[in-house]
Amino acid sequence: MIWRFTGRTARTKVHVPPKVDDKTVGDKEETKEPQMRRHKALVFLRVLLALPGPVFLAFSIQQYFDGIGSLRSLVQGHIGLAFAAAVTFATLPLWLFSLLLAQIHHTVDFDKPESLHGRRVWTRVRAFESALFLLTAFAYILLYSQDRVFYVWAILGLQPVVALALYSITNVVRAIINHQGSGYHTFLLSQGWRVVVNAIFCACVMLYALSAMSRIPIDALSIVAFSELSFSGIACSDESAFLNAFGASGANASCPAKPHCGYRTYEELCQAVQYSTMARGLTIDFELIHYFVAVTWVVVSLFLKGTGRLRADNGYSHLFSRHMIVGMLLCLVQLMNMIFSCMRLLLIVPRLQSPRQAAYFVREDSMEEELPLFCYSSDCIFYHLWGTVCLYVLIIVVLNFDFLAKYASQLGGNADKELQKAIDELKNHENPGEKWEEDAPFFYFLPAEYVCKPCVEKTLPRMQTMRGARTYKQICAEKSLPRMQTLRDAGILKKMKIPLVAAFRGEGIIKNILFVSHRWEEFGRPDVNGVQLQAIQEYLHDHPDIKWVWFDYSSMPQNTGGFAFDTRTPEEKAEFQLMLSAIADLYLTARVLILLDGSYASRFWTLTEAWCSMQTATPEGLRPATEAERRYTISCIHNADDEYDAKGLVSKVSTKTPDEMYGILEKPDVNVTNAKDKVAMLPVIQKTNQRVIEMFQKLVARSLSASEADDSDLH
Repeated sequence: MIWRFTGRTARTKVHVPPKVDDKTVGDKEETKEPQMRRHKALVFLRVLLALPGPVFLAFSIQQYFDGIGSLRSLVQGHIGLAFAAAVTFATLPLWLFSLLLAQIHHTVDFDKPESLHGRRVWTRVRAFESALFLLTAFAYILLYSQDRVFYVWAILGLQPVVALALYSITNVVRAIINHQGSGYHTFLLSQGWRVVVNAIFCACVMLYALSAMSRIPIDALSIVAFSELSFSGIACSDESAFLNAFGASGANASCPAKPHCGYRTYEELCQAVQYSTMARGLTIDFELIHYFVAVTWVVVSLFLKGTGRLRADNGYSHLFSRHMIVGMLLCLVQLMNMIFSCMRLLLIVPRLQSPRQAAYFVREDSMEEELPLFCYSSDCIFYHLWGTVCLYVLIIVVLNFDFLAKYASQLGGNADKELQKAIDELKNHENPGEKWEEDAPFFYFLPAEYVCKPCVEKTLPRMQTMRGARTYKQICAEKSLPRMQTLRDAGILKKMKIPLVAAFRGEGIIKNILFVSHRWEEFGRPDVNGVQLQAIQEYLHDHPDIKWVWFDYSSMPQNTGGFAFDTRTPEEKAEFQLMLSAIADLYLTARVLILLDGSYASRFWTLTEAWCSMQTATPEGLRPATEAERRYTISCIHNADDEYDAKGLVSKVSTKTPDEMYGILEKPDVNVTNAKDKVAMLPVIQKTNQRVIEMFQKLVARSLSASEADDSDLH
């Protein structure tokens, strides 16, 4: 029910929701049980996603205690650390997907589901899940590595990197929620299938590689020495020469004090040495494939598609920026590298599964036939592995170059200079229609018929939501009003100059404009359930003379990066700042729809807008508007009511002078999201009378100039 306050009397307008939404109490009770089952299924799914890592860790611990000193132990074998790293990267997408699933909130009241926006990404349960994942990964490193002291110090030194990664993940999750909006559930469903396919693929690769590595077990401490020995020209045909070379090498020092280095026969030892290089190369391929699968899913599915940086509705125009082209070329190189690793893995595994007899290695160059297309020395493996890791880091940096450049600009203090430069360019623009003028500022407006279109079903989104939608049909298909930039690019948002002299006189376009004064219900979402849009549509239905609507969320460039980072361009921030400085003049002259809720009277901007709408501008300054001069309409929404909230608001601000209003707004119980707005606007409010008097003086001066021009024409 919406109560609309008009003057001293109130009239009630009952809103009847569509029949398709009508539910009886019995219907509501019937819907709770299946929703409870879905919630339990969601919890069960998250438990399953968290299990693979700890289960493999438990298996590894059992292997460690049961197989100490045995070459058959996975923990003791050289494949162990690579296998643990592969499990970590295979379960990384599962953990991230579980974190995304956790953002779907469950409430007892199913008729009022919690919004995804403005909620905390981290809770105690989610923090515990993340800690479990990270501790499991660290446990793998300590359990499977031989130099545990080094890795302990490495882990401690990497804590800032882990903290930075968690901070980045938090921002990415928020960006995904903000971009996906009502399509968040669909996005999760599509990503769920990708995560399942990736996990199955990684599991198959792990089992396939392990089937070969288990045939020729090599101790983790001996793998490097064995590999170097295999390239020394040694052959298995001369046992005496082989054992002499083996004893003089570092391989002998790394072996247990047992005959044949713990192997049962000389042939097994020789095969282990000869195949160690191939096994070591297989380990690298094994790791790189899992790195590629995990990193590709994170970058493409989350960073690009999830956050909206890769969008089909703008023809994927973002992909054609220079840094994205470079990033895609690097991704192509990495894709070729991964395909090469897959092909070589397919070639090596069958050879390792069927070890040759020692007599096979009579020729010193026989291993060249077994090592296809790659250099397997320690230096080659080092540069290949860490070169690939560095390439992944470079790809992430390049793909996010625009974000990093903006962030670095803000940190370096260049943002203020760029903003001032953009403001100066707007004030000195060559095109009169684009030039900012103090006496004729421009603003962006929504056509009233567009706001009332049937396709607009719920809320008025930000203008960036569907940037690049080129037709009304494309925007209408989304069933919501986009952010300002999108509407402007699509030709729906109208940029118009408002001559303030005519506006203060009540003439011109100002008579057909409606300004909406409302409170943002959540950070980043002013109208969560569409109640505000519904009230606007009802007002427009009753006032067909209104042709244009100003709604700040859709009419001013909005920041999508939260408090940490401003995603707007310098030009957008310049427009925002200039329009903000002149907004009070429009609330003093245009018709205003006040969407009053229970918290409206505690906010700085809403109180300022309400006060301006209840004043009348005269040559002597401001005075309270009479009933005949009224420009405002109060529409009570949510828990606000006519008797208490509406009349209380009128009583609180309608008769106040600028100085009295200054005293009200400066109090600490009047809240504002950005404290700088309060500091900047309070002096403007205090000088409102002076501003109004100056505007009327300009009006008189123009009238005199026009009269003098007419007199000169007569003479």
